[in-house]
Amino acid sequence: MSDDLRDLLHESLSGERAKDHVIQITRHNRIQGSRGYRNAAQYVLQQLRRSGFSDRNALVESYPSDGKIHYQTWQSPSGWDLDYAELRMLEPYEERIVGYPEIGMSLITYSNPGDVTAELVWVGAGTSDENYMGKNIKDKFVLATGYGGSVHRIAVLKYGAKAVVCYLDDERAREYPDMLQYTGMWPKPDEIDNVTFGFNLTNRQGDKLKKLLENGEKVILKGVSKGTGLEPFFMDVVVATIPGSHGSGEELVFSAHLDHPKESANDNASGSAALLDIAQTIHKLVGDGLLPRPKRTFRFLWVPEWHGTMAYIDKNPEMVGPARGGKTLANMNMDMVGEHLELLHSKLILTRVPDSLPSVVNDVVAHMAEMVDGMDIRTSRGSLSAFNYRVTPYSGGSDHMMFIDLDIPGVMFSHSPDYTHHTSEDTPDKVDPVELERCEIIATAAMFYLSNLGPEEAVQLAALSAAKGARRIGDGFRRGQSLISDADKKSVGRAWAEAVNVLDHAERIEK
Repeated sequence: MSDDLRDLLHESLSGERAKDHVIQITRHNRIQGSRGYRNAAQYVLQQLRRSGFSDRNALVESYPSDGKIHYQTWQSPSGWDLDYAELRMLEPYEERIVGYPEIGMSLITYSNPGDVTAELVWVGAGTSDENYMGKNIKDKFVLATGYGGSVHRIAVLKYGAKAVVCYLDDERAREYPDMLQYTGMWPKPDEIDNVTFGFNLTNRQGDKLKKLLENGEKVILKGVSKGTGLEPFFMDVVVATIPGSHGSGEELVFSAHLDHPKESANDNASGSAALLDIAQTIHKLVGDGLLPRPKRTFRFLWVPEWHGTMAYIDKNPEMVGPARGGKTLANMNMDMVGEHLELLHSKLILTRVPDSLPSVVNDVVAHMAEMVDGMDIRTSRGSLSAFNYRVTPYSGGSDHMMFIDLDIPGVMFSHSPDYTHHTSEDTPDKVDPVELERCEIIATAAMFYLSNLGPEEAVQLAALSAAKGARRIGDGFRRGQSLISDADKKSVGRAWAEAVNVLDHAERIEK
């Protein structure tokens, strides 16, 4: 990549602007198939339109979602909408414990409306039949430390409890006792009509209730939830395109999941916001004549994680990779891209395309990350953190999986570790504009390079890939050597065979 283009992207992409988008997106409770998600999708669409995207090049595609419809092998989530919920303790003394919507994660998602006053029973983890042996929970609340939907499935649907109250009780929760976890009912089609409701509590709140029960107190709770609850609705996918100049029909796809409960700032308002800033910036630079139109089309997708991607793929069967004769060449999946590295003791993880789908996309992304590592990226409100990243072997966990299943090389941008993941602590103050901008530059630079790839660039790319491939083969050789040298006499034969496999594999994927 030329220094001029690198500097233009640095100057034009804005982690500060992306952070403002993060703040706006986190105001919505963005559960898949909910009205809150629809409101967030409309925000993204409105921002695209204000940036000059036409009705044709920025739109929302809606897919029916009722908990029963399938898109290929994926069951859609039910639609869901609740306005208000509250949990109170009435005995041994009165106290308001938690309320929704002020704390979005306090209500187990996909709960139904209800009004229950009942005794509380402790059931441990609450996720296996053994937890309920000798306990009468019929028509009662249960207190458990397991995942909300799993507890509800056994306690309510199997044993007749009225509702569930769950809290975190692991090492992370004890370190952050006022943090509560995001959990959901995720009902199966035959369960939808029997779902009740439940609450997520902090470790401090849950432990307090547990100690009351252990001290012999009779605990009476009153839980109320109001609204529609489970309903047939839609999954909205925001789609934007920047058409390519050479009309080949070839595309490169950026993706980010827009869903998760309020606030869910890094997961994944950050990825959605970064994608929005990338789309707006490229559109403006091309429109102002500062950047040539990419030769190949850029497609941007904001999706309900997994389910929305599957619905979109189902409607667009032509979206497959070159190995299947398709014209979708690569995917950059942005999922948790704004972590403040020092606050969260985290690092950027660039997840490679799997070895089963060998691709130069891995090397292009790694090269752009090396480029960014040498840049001094600072913003007025950003951190002074040094860049810390790793390129790691393939793993799943986000929407790049679906693209890879279609033989589209997909790289995931993410961060790990992050103690706030899927908890009420995932808030905008832990999103760093500097890290957002770094990730934006890497993804945009990689996609622009791939979009404008021609014969001259192909020679350069072949040289880059050969150099990095030789290094990977060398790493494989050293690993094989270690296997043999570390083996004892009894296992040396097996170690030799494994070493040969390691080296054969390394050579095979580089061909």
